[in-house]
Amino acid sequence: MIGVAMTLTEALQRVSQQLQQGHYADALSTLQPLSDRYASSADVWQLLALAHRGLGEGTAAEVAFLNSIEIAPQPHVITN
Repeated sequence: MIGVAMTLTEALQRVSQQLQQGHYADALSTLQPLSDRYASSADVWQLLALAHRGLGEGTAAEVAFLNSIEIAPQPHVITN
């Protein structure tokens, strides 16, 4: 969970580190509240998709990837 003083950018950096370390459940725990609060952030949805994919949750990953692409189609997200 992110603290009150943590910005979205800081939270996303933290999540990126968690994903790189293979801590998918921790990343998901941080991202789930952000997906409601920052529903229009393509980056939140992309990282959420990566966390779901890391946990083997293909359907949830696909939904999150599609949400990210719908908001801002970025080549690196499309190739994922």
